[in-house]
Amino acid sequence: MARFEPLQIIRRGWRVLKAEFSAERQLTPLAQTDADQELTSLKFTPALNEEASVKPAGQSPQAQTEPTDTAQTMPVKVSRTVSPISATILVLYLDDQQKSMTDPQILHGDQGQPVHLELKQFRNYYVKNIAGYTSTFTERYGVIKIHYAAKKAAPVWLLAKDLDDHSLLTKPEFIHGELNEPYSLVAPSFVNYQLQQARGPVTGRFLERQQIVTYLYRQKLWREVDESLRLLQVTDFTACVSAPHGQTLHLTLAKNTLWQVFKSVTTTDDNVWYCLGGNTWVKQSDQTKLLDRQKYLTQAKSASQVPESYAVTLHAKATIDFIPGKKVALYDLPCGKKQDALADGTAVKLTAQKNLSGMQWYCVADHGWILAEYLNFKHASK
Repeated sequence: MARFEPLQIIRRGWRVLKAEFSAERQLTPLAQTDADQELTSLKFTPALNEEASVKPAGQSPQAQTEPTDTAQTMPVKVSRTVSPISATILVLYLDDQQKSMTDPQILHGDQGQPVHLELKQFRNYYVKNIAGYTSTFTERYGVIKIHYAAKKAAPVWLLAKDLDDHSLLTKPEFIHGELNEPYSLVAPSFVNYQLQQARGPVTGRFLERQQIVTYLYRQKLWREVDESLRLLQVTDFTACVSAPHGQTLHLTLAKNTLWQVFKSVTTTDDNVWYCLGGNTWVKQSDQTKLLDRQKYLTQAKSASQVPESYAVTLHAKATIDFIPGKKVALYDLPCGKKQDALADGTAVKLTAQKNLSGMQWYCVADHGWILAEYLNFKHASK
């Protein structure tokens, strides 16, 4: 067996401990303190050379083998300065599929120091959650995972409407796509309708807010449309229809009455139709005659200043008598501008009555003026 001197053993141990205390492999403060205590308390006797080991004259054999009380001891001095413990954090940026969105980020520091983390921003993505976040360096190695989710684009609404009655020709369609992705819409086709105009961004990009595109259509049989307001005089009892060439309604206009016309339509067969509001239409005939509306508006204004003998104050009740499920228009003045509408069967209170050019107008409280033909006094609620 090889022979090792005590000093050689201590030197080897010192080299091992020195490596443990180096920057590459650092111990915790507690481990360093234990090592300091062990090394400080360590004492050794240096080896003697052959000449020094010769027994002096008169010394017993026992004294020759035992160390003398004067043997020298050498304490090993170790520095008690504790070095800071380094720490490292790996930052990962992941998408919905757990795939890396960019190169990982490495943060260095010492245990106990604050972590300075600035979140990276990605276009069309937002931070969904953060796993493993810490505000200070606590472990030698750590991982922070920042999860991002893609921002969703709002849909583009596609509406198709009848230009004249504003009804939908089909259910609204929702066009979807990725955020900032381009789109281009195509107008749908409908039998017996032709496209008139489009409102809204028919081409563009999907955004975070909703966008609405409305295509407006008109019936192919409608050759000309005049939306100017007029007055229609009916000289005899006249039946109403639901639309040009539509079904006959259970509504007949009284003889020698005036009606406001909101729209006039000339169809491809050269017939003219007058819209009295909603789905109430009258066909042009020998019993109908258009009047100068401006003239009657002037008369209506003067009618508001006629003596009380021509404007009777009332405290009466009545019920709106119109088409079931429909609303009738009310005006700010007799033959004036439309300002409200009430559904058929609505109970109302009447506050005044006026006779204008042979037409009986009643003022409905808080709503406006209406013709007597649309009121039912017999079935008024008590």
